[in-house]
Amino acid sequence: ALSADLTIPDGSLKINGVSLGTVTLLASNTQEQNTQLMMSAINAISDETGVTATIGANGKQLILEDSSGESFAISDSDGFAARVGLQSGTYRGKQDELTGIFTSLDSFFGSLLEGEESTMGLLDQNLTSSEERLTDEIQRILDRINARYDTMAEQFIQYNQIISSMQASFSSLQMMIDQASSDS
Repeated sequence: ALSADLTIPDGSLKINGVSLGTVTLLASNTQEQNTQLMMSAINAISDETGVTATIGANGKQLILEDSSGESFAISDSDGFAARVGLQSGTYRGKQDELTGIFTSLDSFFGSLLEGEESTMGLLDQNLTSSEERLTDEIQRILDRINARYDTMAEQFIQYNQIISSMQASFSSLQMMIDQASSDS
């Protein structure tokens, strides 16, 4: 926070050679409010300078950037730049693009869900091939069971014929036994 009001006169602070104009920062303001005033003054000349200002996440930091990514210069004739947290000099423009949490999550879930090589795609392929394998195995087992059933049915028919033949033979034998026992 400022100990006293600070007026930056027109022409004292320049960005890319363009005067910032007169800016008055009040000691009664919070640091965030004074940062907002500086941002407004810089953005008021951004059409001429190509430099825009934004406020950092903490609300106290002023971030300058040139939309073209080129270098920009801050010049100060009376030491005002340092008093407002700026520094005279030429700053090489650079752009850092950071991957945010939602982009990372989107990429992560995309790798899980989308495409044939995704985790879910591979799981789907695995489950499909397992289903086909099990269906084939069930069909083979059913074919073997049906073949055994047919074999057993044929054997039962043959056993039934043998039993009928034996019953007929036993019936003849029984008649002979009954006749022999009645004759005696």
